Amino acid sequence: MLRRQDAWAYTPEHRALLTRAHLDSREGRVREISEDGLKRLGSSGLARGYRSLDLTDTFLETFASNDFTASDRVASLKALRLLDNDEHHPSLRVHKLEGDREGSWTASASGVLRLAFQRIEGGRKRLLTCSKHYDR
Repeated sequence: MLRRQDAWAYTPEHRALLTRAHLDSREGRVREISEDGLKRLGSSGLARGYRSLDLTDTFLETFASNDFTASDRVASLKALRLLDNDEHHPSLRVHKLEGDREGSWTASASGVLRLAFQRIEGGRKRLLTCSKHYDR
């Protein structure tokens, strides 16, 4: 049974984004980036900053899209810090997705912002997408 709060993850648009992100992951289009680097998306210094997070090109594209306000990005950056340091923090509401999204996980950045990721070896998490969901 599909959880109402996860309906966003099964929309055609998000399915296409996750498919692209998984392809990024398989083909090595993954980066380590600092929070400052993420804030400056598009500039050159992509220094390592998160100890357990890798970001796919699709994640970086969705994070940088015009779909998000400055406050959305602030909330996403806060959620990334929490996910990196304490994925069990209650505000993240981390849980597995099911069905054809099995193998992907989601964390809440706000009431409407979600970070989709997959778990990889060494306790790392690979960020796939940053998106809004509209089930409210």
